[in-house]
Amino acid sequence: MSDLVSYNIPILTNNMWIVVTLSSFNFCLPVMSVKFPCYIFQRAIAPFKHLPAEIESMKAVLEMRNQEIQKLRTENNELIRELEQLPKAKEQITTLERKIENLDAIINIKSDYEK
Repeated sequence: MSDLVSYNIPILTNNMWIVVTLSSFNFCLPVMSVKFPCYIFQRAIAPFKHLPAEIESMKAVLEMRNQEIQKLRTENNELIRELEQLPKAKEQITTLERKIENLDAIINIKSDYEK
């Protein structure tokens, strides 16, 4: 994991709230204006330690969903193209059916003439 994840942790001290920013790579900051034991910060960020893994998991799910959406868009575009060709195909079918009827009529006329 190369991304640096920062946490803003509100801490109540001497009846005053301060916000301490901690990074995922440096949970115990060596230089701070307010001096607290390191374990206080570790306890404060403990509920947030799973967040980088959670973020990676959500990114993976998002990527899968994006791929699925892209696949569905492609399929949708293909179906739209097919739908656009449908009226042309119906017109060709109608034209060919008329030709068949005409040819059948010509065959019937010729066969009647030859009798």
